[in-house]
Amino acid sequence: MTPDRDSLTTEIRSVLIVDQDESFLASLGSSFRARGLDVWIETTLPAAMGVVRTALPDLIVFDLPVSDRAVLDAIPELRRANPRCRIAVVTLSPSIATATEATRRGVNAYLTKPVSASLILSALHEWDQIDVGAAADLTWESLDRTIWEYLNQVFVAAGSMSEAARRLRVDRRSLRRMLAKAPPAR
Repeated sequence: MTPDRDSLTTEIRSVLIVDQDESFLASLGSSFRARGLDVWIETTLPAAMGVVRTALPDLIVFDLPVSDRAVLDAIPELRRANPRCRIAVVTLSPSIATATEATRRGVNAYLTKPVSASLILSALHEWDQIDVGAAADLTWESLDRTIWEYLNQVFVAAGSMSEAARRLRVDRRSLRRMLAKAPPAR
């Protein structure tokens, strides 16, 4: 491990793992215990909330079942109960929408199963290295501009309007009209 990761492990002294898969719980719990962490294991959200209120773990690892949004709904309450804890969500069915929602609600890491203790700690370390101020200064291109640039790239790579239209699966005349327009504002 690098020194930065070692310092992260010393900051995290306890972990709560919440999942319905008992073999996953046993494996991940064992891996965290091998790193010298105190580990609580729960299979239900209400039991996990009780641990958060009484034990104040430094790290909470939640499984996010496909159809269950209760975990996402509980994140703000977890933050209120223990503002300094880090929260990692692991799932078998990741989606951009769910990752965005989880991050918006306060999750520090959103990972796809299978995961290990090392992977979770690495993701948290990378999260800690993000300079939020620099990220806020980034300028994003508009979606219209991105689409226009993509259409132009395909056109140049294809070498002809007909071939580009075939690759994009659009009518040739429609593609010509889209490309003839002035580039949208950034």
